Amino acid sequence: EEEQPSWFYDLQVKLTYSLSPKHQFSFINIYSYDDWLMPKSYSINNYWNWYGTLNMEQNITGFSWKYLWGEKGFSNTTLSNIYNKYKTHLFTTANDEDRVNYNSKENIIQVRNTNFYMLTPEHRIEFGIESSLFITDHNDFFAEGYDLYGNYKPDLFIDTKINGLKLGGFLSYEWAPIPQLKLTPGLRIDYFDYNDEYTLSPRFSAKLLVNEKLAVSGSVGVYNQFLPSYFLVQNENFKDVHMPTTYHYVIGLNYFLSEDLKFSAEYYYKDYRDLLFDKDLPGLYLLDEPINNLFFSDHTNLVNGSRGYSQGIELMIQKKMSYNFYGLASLSFFSCKYMDLDEIWRSRITNNEILAALEGGYKLNEEWEFSMRWSYAGGRPYTPYDPFKSSVLGNAVFDINKINTQRLPYYLVLSIRADKRFYFSSSNLILYLSIWNLFDRKNVSNHGWSEYYNIPVNYNLISIVPILGVEYEF
Repeated sequence: EEEQPSWFYDLQVKLTYSLSPKHQFSFINIYSYDDWLMPKSYSINNYWNWYGTLNMEQNITGFSWKYLWGEKGFSNTTLSNIYNKYKTHLFTTANDEDRVNYNSKENIIQVRNTNFYMLTPEHRIEFGIESSLFITDHNDFFAEGYDLYGNYKPDLFIDTKINGLKLGGFLSYEWAPIPQLKLTPGLRIDYFDYNDEYTLSPRFSAKLLVNEKLAVSGSVGVYNQFLPSYFLVQNENFKDVHMPTTYHYVIGLNYFLSEDLKFSAEYYYKDYRDLLFDKDLPGLYLLDEPINNLFFSDHTNLVNGSRGYSQGIELMIQKKMSYNFYGLASLSFFSCKYMDLDEIWRSRITNNEILAALEGGYKLNEEWEFSMRWSYAGGRPYTPYDPFKSSVLGNAVFDINKINTQRLPYYLVLSIRADKRFYFSSSNLILYLSIWNLFDRKNVSNHGWSEYYNIPVNYNLISIVPILGVEYEF
């Protein structure tokens, strides 16, 4: 079997300079590079349907100027550039034909200014404006084949550039009629010139300090999300597709059991409107597609579909460092579903229904620290494949009568870590040993169809992984 050489690295730089007590400047740059090579034999042995290369390069550069007006207010102005470059060339393991040749570049130049001012101790305002210039260049190819419904799709070539300007502004007002109560109404407005669409997003939150130990809070709000460029470039008519909108409702409480132990609980409900669907795949929620396919496929028939929701309760106990111990325990119960184009309510493939985590550590002394993390998740929904259609077409085809009706096994993993610190006059050296998935559990990440072997398969997450690391702080 051929090896699978891959490269992953990143570089981060941050500089801060205070010109005076009122003026502070900072610069940050974050660069990452991922280069994956999947040889054909490696893909076949792991039941993958494609082999080839995936290359991702990202860089974020930002300048910030923080200005202190006086005792009552300050402003923060940032200028940033986000650069993304993706190159993906994949071939089918079954017949060595081109499947995807994806080449895209994207630059996002952003300017943002936020301001905070205290009118009186009871009245405060926060406001700001921002603009984003998008410069994108796509040169993509999606090969002919069959989609998950068994529909034939011809070759799709995309050679398109999209430039667009997004503008936004917000205002929030905090009012404390009594010291224990804070009320914060707010409004946000956004505009995208590519499809000449604007949105108004009102929001409101409140927080009440019942006593020294108990605080309750609640919020409602409207949130909108612009469609990403890799959808917009596929069809000129997608200008008419509206951005999805979500209505959020949240209520929560925080209670201090002791000085170092806090309990929190939160209930949320999110109502989704104008969800994105492909009319050729009426039962599938489009934005969940990368969870199965690792990336978005080609789509030429996008429409705004029906609605969806997610609701749940989150419980957490957090212990701050005391007596050399610290830790956190969390438990979540939730449900997330959508109504498809046939007006059938279905579970999203992220609907695990239960999540639990336990993490903590013990600091033996200033030099030694031991920690662990345990995680559990209910099995997420998946759609079984139609064995007859998939075998005949040589392509994965869903059993469309059972969309997201089956569940994968539950997820469970335990990881441990030990740190050894060395202190110098102006720097620190940290050596650590970490073991992921200590008991080597075979957690299933996805259910798929091997086109090479023409059989259904389960794909597993990583097995036990020991990691030896070095960190240097100065």
